[in-house]
Formats: sequence, C-alpha cells, structure tokens
Amino acid sequence: MGAARAAFALAGIAGAALQMQQAALWSPGAYAALLALATCLLMLARLGGRARALSLLLALACALFAVTGLRAGLRLADALPAVLEGQDIVVTGVVAELPRQLTDGVRFTFEVEEAVHGGGRAAVPGRISLGWYRGWHEDSLIAAPFEALRAGSAGVSRCA
Repeated sequence: MGAARAAFALAGIAGAALQMQQAALWSPGAYAALLALATCLLMLARLGGRARALSLLLALACALFAVTGLRAGLRLADALPAVLEGQDIVVTGVVAELPRQLTDGVRFTFEVEEAVHGGGRAAVPGRISLGWYRGWHEDSLIAAPFEALRAGSAGVSRCA
C-alpha cells in the first residue's frame, strides 16, 4: 500500500508542478473542462479492471493541474492595475497580520477597506503588503514608524 500512496502523491505533485511550468495560464473554462475530465477518469476507475490505477493517477494529476491553475488565476486577478503603479493612493483598512519589526522600520499586511486616488475610488487588491520606514535625515526618530502598530489596528496609509 505504501507504493500506491507514493504513486498518488507523485501524480498530484506532477500535476501541480506541470501547471507551474506553463508560460501562461489557461482560461477558466479550460480548467473546468480538465476537472470534468478528472471526474470522468474517477468514474472509469470505479468500474475496476486493469486501468483502475492509471485512471486514478491521471485523475489526480489532472485535478491538481486544474486547481493550481485556477488558484493562480484568482491570485493574479487581484492585482494593482498598471495605470495606478507609481501613483499615490490613500488606503483605509486594518492591519491584518502581526507587523514584522525591521532595523529600519516595519512591514505588515494591510486589509484594504477603501482606496482613494485623485478624489475618486480606486480598485486595489484586497490585501497589500506595506512598509513603513524610518527616514535617513536628522529628524528620522520623529518620522519613525509608530511603534504601537498591532494586528487589528485600523488606520489610513498613503501608498506610493
């Protein structure tokens, strides 16, 4: 039974790894079709016979290929529009994770509730990684990041 589990694990890893080697993502419809194929292969495996193990392995590889591609597509869809890159955006939200103190400042994940650019709402990712750094000039201690920043803190930040 150990060899069968190893084969299934390798099939799943192979499916996900193959997806990560693709130069471009497929359409969601193509991934849905691949999931349908995986379902058909699972039904074929239930019939038994010689092709049972091969059908299960192919179904697992196809399913993980499709799921990996769908998750990557969802993640890439939540990106900052190119037109807003390098622009000042005022975001309001909550510190979503524990801030990481660095020697020159602090980094934290911020869950955006509202984003404003040029007086109007801006479309930005729901979660962003922010850095708040100390200055390099004589009043750097005054401009230092607020030390009481905690997970769950609400605030406004100007992102550039």
